[in-house]
Amino acid sequence: MWAFPGGFMNIDETTEDAARRELEEETGLKVKELHRVNVFDAVGRDPRERVITVAYYTIVEGLTEVRGRDDASVAEWFPIDNLPPLAFDHDTILRETKGLLCVE
Repeated sequence: MWAFPGGFMNIDETTEDAARRELEEETGLKVKELHRVNVFDAVGRDPRERVITVAYYTIVEGLTEVRGRDDASVAEWFPIDNLPPLAFDHDTILRETKGLLCVE
């Protein structure tokens, strides 16, 4: 299944710094501005271990090339209205983000 880029924070970084670093490590995409969506902390949201996510979004001008790097073997853009099945609770994160952006 597909998942949003993400990973674990280093002890010396903020959630925003970690999100920016993970995005670049996994896709090659470098961004300056990030906007916080919410904290996702439901018990059992990741079957591997207890994970709390602080989700962010960014606006990218044009279709920027991405490629799978680090622990993401593949990275790809999808139309917002034609997404493949998403892992974990990433569909919940997407719905909440779309609500902030007023995207149908």
